[in-house]
Amino acid sequence: MPGSFAIPHGRWSLRGLIAVSIVLTGCFLSLHPVVTTSDAIFDPRLLGRWELDSGVYAVITRADSQTYEIRLTEDGLTGRFEARLGQLGGRLVLELQASPGDKAMQQYAPLVIRGHFLYVIELRDDELRLASFDREAVRSAVRQGEVQLEIIEQEDTWMMLDDTRQLRTALGALLSRTGMLDQDDVVWHRATNSGGN
Repeated sequence: MPGSFAIPHGRWSLRGLIAVSIVLTGCFLSLHPVVTTSDAIFDPRLLGRWELDSGVYAVITRADSQTYEIRLTEDGLTGRFEARLGQLGGRLVLELQASPGDKAMQQYAPLVIRGHFLYVIELRDDELRLASFDREAVRSAVRQGEVQLEIIEQEDTWMMLDDTRQLRTALGALLSRTGMLDQDDVVWHRATNSGGN
């Protein structure tokens, strides 16, 4: 799940799991950001309310000049995330991290690593398509020495330990190749009468 590598049991665990599991199956996180403040760009087309066919929705607002706030809601439970938009390997990417302002997150802050989750996105006026890296393809590239990444695995979660520079180099190289993205894109549709903030 984006934004946390080891979530303790309790209220945040349930809340975060429900809010985030709707967009992911397994997690591919980095300890350090891939999209830094200096790399971040802003696109107003991201702003507004986006929905999945299942009824889950996300409201994206502008947090500051380089950061978005995302409130992701399913069955009345909401998770909050910070996000930055940027370019990597010639592709548009959106990096999410659990918001430190979430009260439930603050309760467990000393126990949780706020990891960064990277999506490759395609943004159209009324459609937002998100894809994550295919873990088997990345694993193969690392094993064959085609890219250098230090990865630890815990069940369905991967955590990349590399610094930002190495992450941008390795992931940028992977994005320039075919077959590196999971084929199960998550497709969000802009809600009717949705406006941005």
